[in-house]
Amino acid sequence: MRKLFQTFSDQYMNRLLARIGEAAGVDFKMTTHTARHTFETLFIELGGDVVTLKDYMGHSKLETTMKYVHISERRKKEQINVFDKIFQTASAEKGGQGAA
Repeated sequence: MRKLFQTFSDQYMNRLLARIGEAAGVDFKMTTHTARHTFETLFIELGGDVVTLKDYMGHSKLETTMKYVHISERRKKEQINVFDKIFQTASAEKGGQGAA
């Protein structure tokens, strides 16, 4: 598999992230671990799928990827609202009387 990003040592990246965090006024310690969590969460939040994410992150097991995926309440609501399309279509077909 081709790598998505050029890789550096964790120590080097942690030093860079510390400088970036300081410049940005971030009040917590940014590390490669934090960056990976952030990337994984944003990837899923923006509509990426977990199987592709698994490959990007270099995990051999999907279970490993799932440990790091955090879905926001907003995203949960967006995903469950996919059912609205079905109910709206059924309601329109029945003349606005609902799907049931």
